[in-house]
Amino acid sequence: MLANSADIRNLEDFIMTVARSREIFNLKSYSLRIISDYTKFFNLILPKDVSDVLVILPISNDDLGNTIKNELIRIRTDCSIIVLYSNRLQKDRIVVGFRTVVNKTVDSEIDSNKNNMISKHLEPLGSKTHLNLYSLGITF
Repeated sequence: MLANSADIRNLEDFIMTVARSREIFNLKSYSLRIISDYTKFFNLILPKDVSDVLVILPISNDDLGNTIKNELIRIRTDCSIIVLYSNRLQKDRIVVGFRTVVNKTVDSEIDSNKNNMISKHLEPLGSKTHLNLYSLGITF
Protein backbone atom coordinates (compact mmCIF):
# COMPACT_ATOMS: atom_id res chain seq x y z
CA MET A 1 0.00 0.00 0.00
CA LEU A 2 2.51 2.60 1.08
CA ALA A 3 6.05 2.78 -0.18
CA ASN A 4 7.29 2.78 3.41
CA SER A 5 5.53 0.20 5.60
CA ALA A 6 6.19 2.28 8.71
CA ASP A 7 4.14 5.13 7.22
CA ILE A 8 0.94 3.10 7.23
CA ARG A 9 1.16 2.58 10.98
CA ASN A 10 1.67 6.31 11.39
CA LEU A 11 -1.53 7.39 9.67
CA GLU A 12 -4.55 7.97 11.84
CA ASP A 13 -7.55 5.67 11.65
CA PHE A 14 -9.71 8.55 10.41
CA ILE A 15 -7.46 9.08 7.38
CA MET A 16 -7.51 5.39 6.55
CA THR A 17 -11.32 5.36 6.90
CA VAL A 18 -11.60 8.28 4.48
CA ALA A 19 -9.30 6.52 2.02
CA ARG A 20 -11.29 3.28 2.21
CA SER A 21 -14.63 5.08 1.87
CA ARG A 22 -13.39 6.76 -1.33
CA GLU A 23 -12.00 3.39 -2.54
CA ILE A 24 -8.43 4.66 -2.51
CA PHE A 25 -6.15 1.74 -1.73
CA ASN A 26 -2.92 2.74 -3.49
CA LEU A 27 -1.45 5.20 -1.00
CA LYS A 28 2.21 5.96 -1.58
CA SER A 29 4.62 8.00 0.46
CA TYR A 30 7.02 10.48 -1.20
CA SER A 31 9.69 12.76 0.13
CA LEU A 32 8.84 16.45 -0.15
CA ARG A 33 12.50 17.12 -0.91
CA ILE A 34 12.22 15.49 -4.35
CA ILE A 35 9.39 17.81 -5.45
CA SER A 36 10.48 21.07 -7.01
CA ASP A 37 7.47 21.57 -9.30
CA TYR A 38 4.10 20.27 -8.09
CA THR A 39 2.55 20.39 -11.57
CA LYS A 40 5.21 18.11 -13.01
CA PHE A 41 5.12 15.84 -9.98
CA PHE A 42 1.36 15.28 -10.08
CA ASN A 43 1.36 14.92 -13.86
CA LEU A 44 3.97 12.20 -13.43
CA ILE A 45 2.27 10.15 -10.70
CA LEU A 46 -1.42 10.69 -11.51
CA PRO A 47 -3.10 9.08 -14.50
CA LYS A 48 -5.23 11.22 -16.80
CA ASP A 49 -8.49 9.47 -15.86
CA VAL A 50 -8.22 10.03 -12.11
CA SER A 51 -11.51 10.65 -10.30
CA ASP A 52 -10.43 11.07 -6.66
CA VAL A 53 -7.13 12.26 -5.19
CA LEU A 54 -6.22 12.03 -1.52
CA VAL A 55 -3.21 14.02 -0.32
CA ILE A 56 -1.96 13.63 3.24
CA LEU A 57 0.49 16.19 4.58
CA PRO A 58 2.21 16.55 7.93
CA ILE A 59 0.45 19.01 10.18
CA SER A 60 3.57 21.20 10.20
CA ASN A 61 3.08 21.86 6.46
CA ASP A 62 -0.51 23.08 6.61
CA ASP A 63 0.38 26.10 4.46
CA LEU A 64 1.33 23.72 1.61
CA GLY A 65 -2.19 22.28 1.39
CA ASN A 66 -3.69 25.22 -0.53
CA THR A 67 -0.80 25.25 -2.99
CA ILE A 68 -1.19 21.55 -3.71
CA LYS A 69 -4.97 21.77 -3.99
CA ASN A 70 -4.75 24.70 -6.43
CA GLU A 71 -2.22 22.84 -8.61
CA LEU A 72 -4.39 19.72 -8.66
CA ILE A 73 -7.49 21.72 -9.57
CA ARG A 74 -5.58 23.29 -12.43
CA ILE A 75 -4.18 20.07 -13.93
CA ARG A 76 -7.03 17.63 -13.11
CA THR A 77 -10.19 19.73 -13.38
CA ASP A 78 -12.71 16.89 -13.13
CA CYS A 79 -11.43 15.10 -10.04
CA SER A 80 -12.36 15.31 -6.39
CA ILE A 81 -9.46 16.46 -4.21
CA ILE A 82 -9.14 15.79 -0.49
CA VAL A 83 -6.25 17.21 1.52
CA LEU A 84 -5.85 15.86 5.05
CA TYR A 85 -3.23 16.51 7.70
CA SER A 86 -1.56 14.01 9.98
CA ASN A 87 0.38 14.75 13.12
CA ARG A 88 2.03 11.33 12.89
CA LEU A 89 3.50 11.78 9.40
CA GLN A 90 7.14 12.86 9.21
CA LYS A 91 7.51 16.53 8.33
CA ASP A 92 9.39 15.85 5.08
CA ARG A 93 6.84 13.31 3.70
CA ILE A 94 3.69 13.50 1.58
CA VAL A 95 1.27 10.63 1.01
CA VAL A 96 -0.73 10.53 -2.21
CA GLY A 97 -3.44 8.11 -3.22
CA PHE A 98 -5.91 8.15 -6.07
CA ARG A 99 -8.78 6.31 -7.67
CA THR A 100 -9.22 6.16 -11.41
CA VAL A 101 -12.42 6.10 -13.40
CA VAL A 102 -13.20 2.58 -14.52
CA ASN A 103 -14.85 2.71 -17.91
CA LYS A 104 -17.02 -0.31 -18.56
CA THR A 105 -18.50 -0.39 -22.01
CA VAL A 106 -20.57 -2.95 -23.82
CA ASP A 107 -19.48 -3.59 -27.39
CA SER A 108 -22.81 -4.50 -28.97
CA GLU A 109 -21.53 -4.36 -32.56
CA ILE A 110 -19.13 -7.28 -32.08
CA ASP A 111 -21.20 -9.64 -29.97
CA SER A 112 -24.37 -8.38 -28.32
CA ASN A 113 -25.31 -11.83 -27.02
CA LYS A 114 -22.26 -12.22 -24.79
CA ASN A 115 -22.13 -8.62 -23.52
CA ASN A 116 -18.35 -8.47 -23.49
CA MET A 117 -17.28 -6.07 -20.78
CA ILE A 118 -14.08 -4.10 -21.20
CA SER A 119 -12.45 -2.89 -18.03
CA LYS A 120 -9.05 -1.53 -17.14
CA HIS A 121 -8.87 -3.94 -14.20
CA LEU A 122 -8.89 -6.91 -16.54
CA GLU A 123 -5.77 -5.94 -18.43
CA PRO A 124 -2.70 -7.95 -17.38
CA LEU A 125 0.38 -6.07 -16.28
CA GLY A 126 3.31 -6.86 -18.55
CA SER A 127 2.23 -10.36 -19.53
CA LYS A 128 -0.58 -12.07 -21.32
CA THR A 129 -1.73 -14.02 -18.25
CA HIS A 130 -4.55 -12.54 -16.24
CA LEU A 131 -3.64 -12.35 -12.55
CA ASN A 132 -6.83 -14.07 -11.37
CA LEU A 133 -6.51 -16.83 -13.95
CA TYR A 134 -2.82 -17.50 -13.43
CA SER A 135 -3.41 -20.35 -10.99
CA LEU A 136 -5.61 -22.10 -13.56
CA GLY A 137 -3.00 -21.75 -16.30
CA ILE A 138 -5.42 -19.83 -18.54
CA THR A 139 -3.80 -17.31 -20.85
CA PHE A 140 -5.19 -15.14 -23.58
